[in-house]
Amino acid sequence: MKRGRRNVFPSYFYKTNSFAIKKILVIRFSSIGDIILTSPVIRALKKQLAAELHFLCKSTFSSLMKYDPHIDRHWIYSENKASLLKQLKNENFDLVVDLQKNFLSRKLVGQLSAKYVSFDKTNINKWLHVNFKYPPLKNRHIVDRYFDALAHVGVTNDGLGLAFYLNPAEEKKSVPPASFYLCIALGAAHATKQIPDSIIMQMCDQLQTKIFLLGGAQDFEKGERIAKGRPMVNNLAGKLSFHESAIKLKGAKLLITGDTGLMHMAVGLSVPTVVLWGNTVPEFGMSPYYGNRERYTKSYQVKNLACRPCSKLGKPKCPKGHFDCMKKQDTDLIIEQIRSFIED
Repeated sequence: MKRGRRNVFPSYFYKTNSFAIKKILVIRFSSIGDIILTSPVIRALKKQLAAELHFLCKSTFSSLMKYDPHIDRHWIYSENKASLLKQLKNENFDLVVDLQKNFLSRKLVGQLSAKYVSFDKTNINKWLHVNFKYPPLKNRHIVDRYFDALAHVGVTNDGLGLAFYLNPAEEKKSVPPASFYLCIALGAAHATKQIPDSIIMQMCDQLQTKIFLLGGAQDFEKGERIAKGRPMVNNLAGKLSFHESAIKLKGAKLLITGDTGLMHMAVGLSVPTVVLWGNTVPEFGMSPYYGNRERYTKSYQVKNLACRPCSKLGKPKCPKGHFDCMKKQDTDLIIEQIRSFIED
């Protein structure tokens, strides 16, 4: 069988092979948000196929899905690829679901003798839109594109959206504060996705409510600058693990964020979100995905900027030097609508 057709299942495959898929490997190497975006797929595969489900990612992100009850075994993509490949081959997977779809994952899939499915990354359309602002993006969410691929094996979207599972022991020890509070995500994988200090400071000053700043160690100094002289603002950047941040986030009434992994974590915890989009756009298919659950979410963009989007992922700095996609956000409107949400 040619490799290019290995992921094409006959229409009768699932119906006539109800018990053929007994063991599944799902591949997604990184990053925080991308891994959380696989949670609806993992849940649907486990519940609808009742198969043994394995999950492969990089060590940095291995703790993210550690407590997902739908995963039977976790694998870490390590430097010792020969040993990993040997172990994976011994598992004799019936199905490999490649949600990474890059050179490394394709190479790995090609070495495993199993049926596989992957998804449409729409990279060509994204590249054309970034560089020529044409064609218009179809705005189909990546989770829906995952399920388009899984239709080959009879798996459908349950509509429950993202899920993020906390460490039960840590959650039990944590006593959420009785006071009302918001969270703000400081960092992002790329600088052009981050909310500028000045906008966060304006929000902290005008919202006048308890706020926790979340982020990694690299965001600590930014958090210190923002929290200085603001007794209602607490900088937790770099002080919490993934799951400790999630526990703090779960108790929040709202997360204010850029296009970040914490945005998807909040969605997985059913926390309402306010998203400020910088160089990326929701039409790339990575917006908050609550499924059929009704949750408050607002997206804000600076529209009609000829330079936006300048990348499908993000950049270390604004290519034009002005960062208008964030600095020209209508912060007065955003703050006013957050206040209305708080009052409601």
